[in-house]
Amino acid sequence: MRIAVGLAPVLRLAAVLSVMSYGAANAEVSEASNAGARIVEPLMVMAWEELDFGIIAPGTTLPGTVTVTANQTRSCGPEVDCIGNEFAAARFMVTGESGHVYDISVPTGLTIENSTGDQMIIDNLYSDISQGLLVDGVDEFWVGGDLHIAANQAPGAYTGAYIVSVQYQ
Repeated sequence: MRIAVGLAPVLRLAAVLSVMSYGAANAEVSEASNAGARIVEPLMVMAWEELDFGIIAPGTTLPGTVTVTANQTRSCGPEVDCIGNEFAAARFMVTGESGHVYDISVPTGLTIENSTGDQMIIDNLYSDISQGLLVDGVDEFWVGGDLHIAANQAPGAYTGAYIVSVQYQ
């Protein structure tokens, strides 16, 4: 059985579908979204103990080296005499947001000087850890290095400054 359909109804259906598809293709659709941020405690680092190589007598003919490690030991080369047991690795305290990890950056070295301008080099500075974890918002790390002493190094108290940095991961 065949059903005959006139041309007019088919054209009306096509026109309606055409208008509907044109309107749907050009309809504007929007959606709301949220924005936000979480602010954590600022990261801070404080020097609690200075790097101290102790009292040293230089050799008369050869230069020498004294090493203070980040785990609080000292070794003195055969060209120098280390006097007493008072020395210290540098100790730094870090505070910030509990549970976060931070990276540590230590310079490779520095020059220290006495009151008359005589100098010595400290190099191979290093930290006992390269990154830390803030447990209850607090952590610490230690820094050691090597002090190079010239033969007949001029006496005096030698000082110098260096900067360590910490950064959240």
